[in-house]
Amino acid sequence: MPRSNHWWETTVLTFDDDRWLDTFRVRKGTLDFICSKVEEVLAPSPTPVIPNRSLLVEKIVAIALYK
Repeated sequence: MPRSNHWWETTVLTFDDDRWLDTFRVRKGTLDFICSKVEEVLAPSPTPVIPNRSLLVEKIVAIALYK
């Protein structure tokens, strides 16, 4: 069963910088910096199913920080 992206798309992507810090313990700019450093390792090859690699990497890093 595919997982829903609803929470990520409707809630997380609307967070302001303070909410990013409260939720993930880093500011959005720091998350973007981490993603830029690990994107080549974490991102799958682009496919028609996953056209936006950077968003997928952002979610992977955000989940790791949250946990």
